[in-house]
Amino acid sequence: MKKREYFRTLTTVSLLLSITILLANTPLGFIPIGPIAATTLHIPVLVGAVLMGPKIGALMGLLFGLYSMLRAYTTPTVTSFIFMDPMVAVLPRVLMGYGTGLFYALLKKMDKTRITIATYVLGILLMGYMVFQAVMQLRSGGSPWAFGSLGILTLALLLFLWKSRVERSDIYLSAALGTLINTFGVLGMIYILHAKGYMEVIGQSADSALTAIATIAVVNGIPEVIVATIVVSAVAGAAKKVYRRL
Repeated sequence: MKKREYFRTLTTVSLLLSITILLANTPLGFIPIGPIAATTLHIPVLVGAVLMGPKIGALMGLLFGLYSMLRAYTTPTVTSFIFMDPMVAVLPRVLMGYGTGLFYALLKKMDKTRITIATYVLGILLMGYMVFQAVMQLRSGGSPWAFGSLGILTLALLLFLWKSRVERSDIYLSAALGTLINTFGVLGMIYILHAKGYMEVIGQSADSALTAIATIAVVNGIPEVIVATIVVSAVAGAAKKVYRRL
């Protein structure tokens, strides 16, 4: 690696890691969407994977995972014991970074028309789910904020896909995949390794662990996909031009 490229990569990784730490210590790390909260802590990893490839993406995921473990030890909560386990805190994040970078590299070689069609199909499915959730909130007597925020997020995704350029479709799909790897990877490892302990601290029966964790994966995961798709494509799309000039 040339000296210029080395310093460019080091600077970018440091900046993205700093953003992760900032998000983790401010309300920006969790965006309330109706009755749920979508995390944004993984977004710098996705941006790094798109900008610099799967290896750097894996490195970003490793650093994110290690920081997650550090927070679990230094500012413990009732569920922190889960994130003290590197199989939960680190492994899924490394896979997220590597998988996102690898998937993005593969998409760059594919036909743009098919990628664009796949992007709009994904967008329609996500919007359909969010509309469903908004209607369910309204029918169940949920707060106007819950209904309104879900509706606003749905509208934002619709407008974003409509106005954004076709060449960013590969970023949309990569961000969506990376988010799913993170969400299902972390929750999957919790179910495999810590289901009983997790259910005890949240006051539910261990017999309902699969249902409870799967519900969290779907309810939180889909809004996180939408947020990541919008933010990563906007940030990475603009940052790619600047990154190439460094």
